[in-house]
Amino acid sequence: MDRTWIYLINPILTATQSSNIVGIRISNFHDGALFNGKADLFIGALYDKFHTIHVTYINANNTHKSSQGLQVGSTDAFVLLVDNLGNVKINAWDASIAVVYPKGSSQYKALLPNGHYPFQNGTQLERIAAASALSLSIGTDVALATVKNNIDETVKALTESDTTQKAAFNAVDIAAKSLETARIAMSQAQYGNLGAMITQYQTNPTQATAYFDLEAIRKGKQLYFANTVKKTANKFIVERTVDAEAQMILTNSGVTVLRFYLSDKKTGAIGATFVELAPDTNKTVYVSDLGDITLLHFLMVYNPDTINKGGFSVEFL
Repeated sequence: MDRTWIYLINPILTATQSSNIVGIRISNFHDGALFNGKADLFIGALYDKFHTIHVTYINANNTHKSSQGLQVGSTDAFVLLVDNLGNVKINAWDASIAVVYPKGSSQYKALLPNGHYPFQNGTQLERIAAASALSLSIGTDVALATVKNNIDETVKALTESDTTQKAAFNAVDIAAKSLETARIAMSQAQYGNLGAMITQYQTNPTQATAYFDLEAIRKGKQLYFANTVKKTANKFIVERTVDAEAQMILTNSGVTVLRFYLSDKKTGAIGATFVELAPDTNKTVYVSDLGDITLLHFLMVYNPDTINKGGFSVEFL
């Protein structure tokens, strides 16, 4: 299969694939250069079309950053409430219960059969469930009504905080998708402008260079990756969409056997298809040797060793 002609590969789309920092820089440069040259009717027409797309991209990037900040804040608030549950709250509830039912009594044991453990261990939702269970166990006990009310208020606050946190995560996902759509649109618009300039300046195409951030664009995609992978663990290396002829050099620089594979997500487990490398060896392979490249775009490595971490590098050719 013949490789795609290089002129038919959008270099802006490639250069910004893994970095919106680079994307914003490239978009700012192009928008500014067009603005400075818009007295020329040809350039002015390109600016009018591109600027709207550029502003959409900038706004999408700002929204994504804002949503990430809100998500971090909501997560911190939820974690603080959970930590408070496992320390301040359960200590106060325990003390109040012990006043009515002394520690060691059957009533006390019925309410807190496992002591503070379920409020301090397990998942966050399991800890909230422990508080809910304590409230249910107290039931209509008038002597513990004040404690029950505080427990219920705490559970309500935790549940609402968890809902806020989940909504914030969803907002980040939505913003990320909008940002990716805007990045692609910006890249395609610049590539289209490049084509228009090649036509306009076909006798002297170097005139187009003033309108593009060539330094950022030429850096393009990262081709070399080196890292370590913990014992009995898998590690995400990079997300890539490649053609059937794409090759790479896999190097096992550590002391453990390593298995390289493709996945449909960053946390995907190893399946039946992989390339295994012995310690201190390397091998040139087709990316398609690791899995279905039309469906699986996440390059992963798995270290099956139960004692030692592994070391590796990957170079795309």
